[in-house]
Amino acid sequence: MNEDELLNALPRSIKYDIFLFRYNNTIRSSQFFRNSLNLFDQTIYYSFCKYYQTEIYLENDSIITSGQKMNDIYLILDGEVEVIQNESWLMETQKLRPGDYFGGLLQNKIQSQDLKAM
Repeated sequence: MNEDELLNALPRSIKYDIFLFRYNNTIRSSQFFRNSLNLFDQTIYYSFCKYYQTEIYLENDSIITSGQKMNDIYLILDGEVEVIQNESWLMETQKLRPGDYFGGLLQNKIQSQDLKAM
């Protein structure tokens, strides 16, 4: 039984509490869970917990490739992600760290950068 199977077997309220306990500092510092007043929003957090799935990437694993359709939001809980903007006239990289997120709410959004685990 993997972590997701174990957590999915638990009542939702316990699942939320375990997730929040495990990643408390990262979640509370992430802008993803902030409301318009920049306060931690429990409603956004609980909505996220209803649908989240854990994915693990090893160093140099490709997460998203430029041109790929994207339907998900990724929240970084551990490690770093390198964002590579590779235009014909510009090569730019950026690092994302725990608490950062990428992706979007738009269905079938075309990704314009490569993202890989560091």
